[in-house]
Amino acid sequence: MIEEQATEGAREKSMNLAEKIQSDLVDAMRAKDELRLSVLRGIKSAIKLKEVEKIKTLDESETIQILQTLMKQRKESIEQFTKGNRPELAAKETKELAIIESYLPAGASEAEMDAAIGKAISETGANSMKQMGAVGKLVPRGGAAPGPSSRRVGWTRHPGELTCPGDYGPSPQNDVLRKLPFPAST
Repeated sequence: MIEEQATEGAREKSMNLAEKIQSDLVDAMRAKDELRLSVLRGIKSAIKLKEVEKIKTLDESETIQILQTLMKQRKESIEQFTKGNRPELAAKETKELAIIESYLPAGASEAEMDAAIGKAISETGANSMKQMGAVGKLVPRGGAAPGPSSRRVGWTRHPGELTCPGDYGPSPQNDVLRKLPFPAST
């Protein structure tokens, strides 16, 4: 019994994400867990669709991107169901979101992101928003932390080190940028 658990633990460590999803799908079938089974079938279907589209098996990072897309869809659905006064559907989507999130690697904490961004700013010598791309290339990416969240932390936590260039065109993202506490451009 103990040997079986040890072997199973070692097998899980060597499995890639797609194999883990398949294994958990079989376990959900055996346990008759309808919600988990439904979510895992949806995940597997999305992965298979992308594999057929690309005509190759997906690597770990591509599978994570699919999971992040599914997670984003669930969050948008939760928001819409909440606005539409449908708490039962929002609760179902929240449960599905938790299942999907369990397959994503843990993202960097705010403190780790802040330290990485501060280090990247000092390494590149960035002192304006125009140089933020060079900073972004040095910030490690992985898990659920990359992209807008790292930019948000960089722009809001290091405003004294970066200056805001002139005016931005009309867009929701640029409206957010205008509200950030940057010192005046020189």
